[in-house]
Amino acid sequence: MSYVLDAPIRAGAVTVAALSRIDLVPAKMERGVSVWSQKRPVAIFVQDSNGLRVFSLDGAELATEAVETLSPGVIARFIQLAQS
Repeated sequence: MSYVLDAPIRAGAVTVAALSRIDLVPAKMERGVSVWSQKRPVAIFVQDSNGLRVFSLDGAELATEAVETLSPGVIARFIQLAQS
């Protein structure tokens, strides 16, 4: 399992990006190996005139500490990408 910050998208004065979890699961088979993966968003970053806020998929605002626990440095990466 790992986390990836998707490329931010800017629409007017609003910038959004998703933090997604990636699961990669290998399985030994009789004659080889099988691998499957899945990518699913776990948080949405929104930067607008109200500042930076992060939401879970159910719409609840998340504390930045909780997001940093999932992916250390992700807040700084989002800010850097959003400004470029």
